[in-house]
Amino acid sequence: SPPAWVTSLASGFKHFLAIICTLLVQRYGSRATAIAGGFVCAIAFLSSAYSPSLELLYVTYGVGLGLGTSLCFCSGLGIIPMYFEKHQALAYSLGQLGAPVGTLTLTPLLQYLFNKLGFSLTMVAIAGFHIIVVISGLTYRPVPEVPRRDGEAEVRAKKGFDVSVFKNRKFVMWLVCLATVFPALLIPYVHLVRLAEDKGISEFQSAFLLYFISVTSAICRPIVGHVSDIWPNRRLQFLQFAFFFFSTANFLAPLATSFAALAVYACAFGVFEAFLWSLIVINTVDIVGVHRLPSGIGWLFFLISFPEVSGPPFAGWIYDLSKSYSIAFFVSGGVVALAGLMMF
Repeated sequence: SPPAWVTSLASGFKHFLAIICTLLVQRYGSRATAIAGGFVCAIAFLSSAYSPSLELLYVTYGVGLGLGTSLCFCSGLGIIPMYFEKHQALAYSLGQLGAPVGTLTLTPLLQYLFNKLGFSLTMVAIAGFHIIVVISGLTYRPVPEVPRRDGEAEVRAKKGFDVSVFKNRKFVMWLVCLATVFPALLIPYVHLVRLAEDKGISEFQSAFLLYFISVTSAICRPIVGHVSDIWPNRRLQFLQFAFFFFSTANFLAPLATSFAALAVYACAFGVFEAFLWSLIVINTVDIVGVHRLPSGIGWLFFLISFPEVSGPPFAGWIYDLSKSYSIAFFVSGGVVALAGLMMF
C-alpha cells in the first residue's frame, strides 16, 4: 500500500546512503557526521510536519529522514572500532540498542503527543528531540590515529569508493545471503498487527505485540554480543541458527489463533533481530578486516537496501491479491530459510 512505502523508504534510504555516509565518516570523522545527522533528522521532521500530500512525505520523511539516520548510523559504527577490540561484538550490540529501546520508551510518549497535539505539532516536537542527537555527537572524541588501518586502505579512503572488497568471495556470498533475508525483515513490523486483527484479536492487544519484539530484542542483543565475544569462531553458526529459528516461526505464525501464540512469534522475531543486528557488523569485520570495514559496511548496506525497501510493499501486494497475510509470512519463512542454507 502507498503508506507502507513511506516507512520503507526511510529505512531503505538509511542503508542506501551508507556508501556515501561512510565516506563522509572517513573524511570528516564520526563527530561531525553524527552532528550533521542530528540536524538533518530535525529538518526532515519539520518539513514533514506540514506536508500537504503523501507524495511529498516520500521525499521529506522517506529520503530526508533516511539521510539523517544514515549519517548517525554510520558515524556510530565508525567510532566503535577506535575504542573497542576485546569486547567489540558487545560494543556493537550495545551501540544498536537504540531501535528497540526507543520503541519501548518513545512510542507511548509519541502516542500521547499525537492525541494531545495532532500530527503536525508532534512532528515538530520530534524534531526538537533531535537536539539530543547533536549533543551526543559532541561526545564522539576524535582519535588522531587508528593503528589498525594500513596505508593501502588509507589511500583508498582518500580516493573514494573502494571496490576491492568485492575480490573477497566470502564477502560477496555474505552480501547475497543478507540481500536474500532483508525483504523479510520489516514484514512483522508492518503486517503483524493486521495479521492479529484479521484473526479477531483486539486492536489494543494487536498493537502490544510490537512491544514483545522490542523487549526481547533489547534483552537479547547484549547477550548475543557477549556470547559471540566468548566464541568468536562460532559467530556465523549463531546467525545461521537464528535464521532457521525465525524461518520456522514465520511458517507457524499464520497458524496462530490466539494472542498468546502471536506473542510467542513476536518474541521469536525479537530473538532473530537481536542475532542479526548484533552480528551483522562484527561478521563483516571478520570477513573483510577492520581496516576495510567502512567500505564493507557501506557497500553491504547500500546493496541490501533494495530488497529491504521492497519487502513490506510486496507483502501488501500479496495481501491485495489474496486478502490474507498468511502467504506473505509463508514466503518470508522460505526466504529466511534459503538465506540460512547459503551460509553452509
